[in-house]
Amino acid sequence: MTTLEPNRDQIEIFVEGMLRYCGNDGVVSLRAFYEGDSTKPFRITPVSLKGGLPFLIEAAEDDARRAANDPKPVVFCPPIAVCAPNGKAREIDLLEAPAFSIELDQNPRAALEGLVRLLGFPTLVVRSGGEWTNPTTGEVEDKLHAHYRLKEPARGTDIAKLKRARQLATAIVGGDPTIVPPPKPGPQPGPAPGGSRLNWDDAFGKIISGEQFHPVLTPLSASFAARAVPEMAALDVLRALLNNTQTTDPERMRRRDAELGKLKSTVRSGYEKFAATLTSGALFDPWQEFIVPPFPLDILPGPAHDFIATKSIAMGADPSALAMAELVAFSGAIHHRFRVKMMKNSDWYEHARLWVLLFGRSSWLKSPIMDSVLWPIRRAQADLQRGYQAALRDWKANGGEEADKPEPPERYIVGDTTIEKLGEILSRSDRGTLAEHDELTGWIGRMERYHTAGKGASADRAFYLRCWNGGPYTIDRVKTGEILIPNASLSIFGGIQPQRLDELQGLTSDGLLQRFAVVFMQAPKEPQDIDCTEATKAYAALVYELLNLRGQRFYLTDGAADAMAELQHHLHSLERVGAALTEAFEGHIGKLKAYAGVFTIILHLIANPKEAMKLSAIGRPSVEKATRLIKDFLLPHAYEFYSRSQGEGERLRRLASYVLTCGKDRLRLADFTNNCWDCRGKKVIEINQQVSPLVAGDWLAPLDPGPACRAWKVNRATIDQQFAARIATERQSKAAIAQLLGARRRT
Repeated sequence: MTTLEPNRDQIEIFVEGMLRYCGNDGVVSLRAFYEGDSTKPFRITPVSLKGGLPFLIEAAEDDARRAANDPKPVVFCPPIAVCAPNGKAREIDLLEAPAFSIELDQNPRAALEGLVRLLGFPTLVVRSGGEWTNPTTGEVEDKLHAHYRLKEPARGTDIAKLKRARQLATAIVGGDPTIVPPPKPGPQPGPAPGGSRLNWDDAFGKIISGEQFHPVLTPLSASFAARAVPEMAALDVLRALLNNTQTTDPERMRRRDAELGKLKSTVRSGYEKFAATLTSGALFDPWQEFIVPPFPLDILPGPAHDFIATKSIAMGADPSALAMAELVAFSGAIHHRFRVKMMKNSDWYEHARLWVLLFGRSSWLKSPIMDSVLWPIRRAQADLQRGYQAALRDWKANGGEEADKPEPPERYIVGDTTIEKLGEILSRSDRGTLAEHDELTGWIGRMERYHTAGKGASADRAFYLRCWNGGPYTIDRVKTGEILIPNASLSIFGGIQPQRLDELQGLTSDGLLQRFAVVFMQAPKEPQDIDCTEATKAYAALVYELLNLRGQRFYLTDGAADAMAELQHHLHSLERVGAALTEAFEGHIGKLKAYAGVFTIILHLIANPKEAMKLSAIGRPSVEKATRLIKDFLLPHAYEFYSRSQGEGERLRRLASYVLTCGKDRLRLADFTNNCWDCRGKKVIEINQQVSPLVAGDWLAPLDPGPACRAWKVNRATIDQQFAARIATERQSKAAIAQLLGARRRT
C-alpha cells in the first residue's frame, strides 16, 4: 500500500511563520482528532520548544504522516499557541499567543478581502479543509484561516485582549459569530452588576421557565458585553430565549412580551456599561516620531550579523539603519553583472544594484553609519588609486608614449559629481559603482543648480533612472561629445532629514524617489565601550571577497521559484488595493518586485561567497529571507514614509489632540464631525477609518459593532494619566490660537 507523505515544506513554512518569535520555555501541543468527533483524539503530542523549531517541524511531520495514513479520516490541527509545560492545553494553560488568528468559515473570500482592507495582508492564509457554499450563487469556496503573526507573542493579560480583538475582527468582516470560541464550562462568564459572577445555566433557566425576565436579562447583557460577544449576536440569543418561554401563566407571558418590546434598549444599556473594556497599560503615542518594525537581523549570516550586532552597540546607532547600510555597501561591492532569473521560464532578470534612503534627524548618526560600512570599499578604492598613480609616475619618468599611458582604474565608489564625470567613470568598467550622498536633497539640488533655471535637470534625472535599470547607455553633450557606457548601473546611498521631506516630493512624478528602499531611523542610544575589532575585520574581509568576484548568472531552484512567485503575488495583490494606497506608495511597491531579486542575490552571496560561486542555483532559503526583509521590514517603513508625506500622521495627531483635550468619557460621531476639521463632510465609514488607529491603540473602544460605529468609549483615566503634560501643552496651544483668531478653532 502506498504511504502518504505530508508536505514538509508547507509544515516548515507554517511553523516558522507562526512561532518564529516564541521563546523556548513552553510546549506546543500537536493535536489530531478523528473527523467529526473533536472529543476523540487520534494523537496528542506535547513538544517542548527547548529543542527549537526544527525539532518541532520533525515531530509535526511525523504526526501528520500518521494522521494521513490512518484507515479512518483524521484532522491534524496546526499549532497556533504555546502552552505552559504542565502537560495540559486548556485556555488557562496558554503561555504565548504568537498570532492574531481568525476563522473565515462564512463567505471566506469576501471576509478575507475585508480583513485585508482593515489590517493589511495576513502573514499566512491556510485552507482549513472545509467548504462553504454561497446560498445565492451556489459557488463553493474553501474555508480559510487567516493568521497575522505578532512582532512579540502575547502573554498574560494580553492574551485576553488578543481574543477580544479576534472576536471583533470576526464581527467586522461578517464572519459567523458562532465560530468564536464560547466560554468554557465552569465559572467563565463575565461579571454581573455588582461584581458577582453570573450563573448562565440558572439565568437561562429562569427565562425559559418564565420565572424571571428583566432581573436576569440585564446582567446577561452585561455578561455578554464583558465577554466581547457581538451585540447583535447577544440580542438574537436573548430574543430566542424569550420566544421559547414555556409557561401558561398569562401574567408571565404579558411580562415576557413587554421585555421583548424593550429588549434592544436592555441589551444596549448592558453594552454601553461593559462592552468597552479598555487597557490600563501604556497607550501608543501618536506623537512618537516613527512607529516601524526593526530589521530582521537573523536573516544576516555570520560576519554580516556580528558586525551589526557589535557595531550598533559600540556606536549607539540604530541597528536597522546600520543593517540596511550594510546591504547597500554589499551591493556596491558586488559586480553588477551578477543577475538572477526571476521566473522559471521568462527572461526577467534582476541585478545587484540597490538604492537606500536613511530617513532621520540630523543628529541620528547618518554620516557615521555610512562611514562605518563604506570604509572597506573606500580603502580598496584607495589601493587601486595608489597603484594607478605609481604606474602613471613611472610612465611619465620613462617618457612613455600616449598609447601606453596607464588607464584609470575602475571605480567602486563615487561621491558628488556631474553627470558627465559620472558617465566617464562608468564608461571605464561594466561592474557598476556605488554613489554616496550625505544628504539626498543636496544631490537633487545640485541637479537643479547645475543647469540654468533647472534646464537639463530632467535629463539628469533620466540618466539616474537609467542607472537603476542598468544596461548600455550613451551620453551626448555638445562639448564632450559621446560617452558610451557599457553598463549604466548605479547603487545609491544617502539620507534625508524629516523637515526636508517636502523638497523631494516632486520626484514622485517620475518615480525617482520610489526607487529608494526607505529606512525610518530610530534615535541613537548611548554608545558602549565594547571591542568590535574581530567583527569589523571579518566584515571587511567579506567586503574584499565580494569585490573580487566576477559577475555570474544565477537561476532559482524550483522551491526558490515558488517562493519568489508567492512574494510577487503578494506585492501584486497589494498594488491592486489601488485607491486605499497613496499613489507614491503604490509606485514604490512595483520597485520592491525588482528588489526581491536584488536582496536574493546579496543574501545568497554573503552567506558563503566561495560556495555560492560553485553553483549557479539559488535555493529557497535566500528567497525566503528576502521575502521577510520586504514584507516584515521594508513595506511597513515605506508605508509610514509615504503616509507621512501625505499628512496621515498629522491628521492622526489632530484627532488624538481632540480626544486628549475634550475631557469626555464617551464620544459620538457628531463630536468628531463638529470638532475635528478632518472629519467634516466624511461618511460614517470614513470617520471610522480615520479613528481606527486610536481604536487599535486602545484610546477608544467602539460601542457599536461593525465598521459603521457611531459612538466610542474613551480610555479617559489612562489617557489623562499618561498624557498629562501633552494635554496641558495642547490646551495652551489651542487657547493661544483661538485668541489670535478671535474665535473658537476646530481641531
